[in-house]
Amino acid sequence: MLSRRYRLKKTDNVGRILKQGKKLESRHLIIRFFKNSQTHHRFGVIVSSKIHAKATDRNRLRRQIYEATRINYERFPSRDYFDIIILGKKSSTRASYSDLETSLISMTPDRQ
Repeated sequence: MLSRRYRLKKTDNVGRILKQGKKLESRHLIIRFFKNSQTHHRFGVIVSSKIHAKATDRNRLRRQIYEATRINYERFPSRDYFDIIILGKKSSTRASYSDLETSLISMTPDRQ
């Protein structure tokens, strides 16, 4: 699991990123990001009930995305730091962990 230091917690930050942040989209995930003044990236994962009705399936997907983020943290650019929100799409419920990881890696903010 991703350390608390690297997680977005405040709802005002989330709202700002969703409204003002840049957007990247892949087959399974959507990433919204906004530059921050921290010395590290911060991540948030949102999996809506529209994606899957069962909370257990949403939480499983959320944990998989956080784990892929933790393992691939070094691939995110280090010259600029971002607040990043990762949103699951409907297709992500049927995706394997490796598909989610590939989608995440292909959308790092430096590849915009």
